[in-house]
Amino acid sequence: MIVLASGLSACGTGSSEQLETGIASYDALRTSQAQCATRGGAIKLQQNGDPAELSDYSCVIPGSK
Repeated sequence: MIVLASGLSACGTGSSEQLETGIASYDALRTSQAQCATRGGAIKLQQNGDPAELSDYSCVIPGSK
């Protein structure tokens, strides 16, 4: 029972993948958001991240490993 509960909590944590390096231009963010959305995620700026740096954003996919 404990193994099942920990497995379920791991599924609910989701995953986060850092975006590639470069300048976070409108077009780069739009392209990254579209690619992330195809996997069910959304891009988010990391805590204390620089909004001008693409690598400071992550594709956050809820509920996946």
